[in-house]
Amino acid sequence: MYFRFIVLDEKDIHQHSFIQKEDNIIYLGLYYSGEGYRGEGNSLILNLKKPVDRRGSDEWQYKQDAIHFVAQKITEVMDGASSEEGRWYWIPIPPSKLENNPMFDDRINQILELAQSNCSNQNNIVANVIKQNLDREASSTSGNTRNVNELRANYTMLNIPNYNPLIDEIMIFDDMLTTGCHFKAAQKLILDSYPNARVNGVFIVRRDIREEQS
Repeated sequence: MYFRFIVLDEKDIHQHSFIQKEDNIIYLGLYYSGEGYRGEGNSLILNLKKPVDRRGSDEWQYKQDAIHFVAQKITEVMDGASSEEGRWYWIPIPPSKLENNPMFDDRINQILELAQSNCSNQNNIVANVIKQNLDREASSTSGNTRNVNELRANYTMLNIPNYNPLIDEIMIFDDMLTTGCHFKAAQKLILDSYPNARVNGVFIVRRDIREEQS
């Protein structure tokens, strides 16, 4: 598979209703709804999202392979961090289920921890500081209208250790950019505590709407 990180183009922002022009977003590939495993972006994200109740099945290895592949790509970004003075704090979006739920899936945090362990640039720090208060339905299966404020209210923000908003960068990491609701909720939460924070979004894929579907 060939993937490289791409900056979200201004002409594509309209596909992600909560994203604004001033948001800094990068992503690895594209996901097309309703097309199954067709396409590298679709295959990658669907393998990554395999539910944890598939553990022990023949298909579980595809999830593990996807985690390692994405971690390698994140390591490349970490190693290429250009900030000589500041650190890059990588903050994972919490999974939809809490740790005491049997369907808890911390794939996003696993990717970051693995990427950091393979990174030679010590200025990258994984900071698991956004905690979810209650279980929620996964966005991919929920038909509810998304609400940034409601989602933000279900999050609790912990202090970021040794963080200096004057020189450090924050990288919010999640698997798929659809509307951008989770990113904006996390961004709002961070800015409530650190008004001068520089908050970026890093996604594995973004949902792309083909022209014939618009």
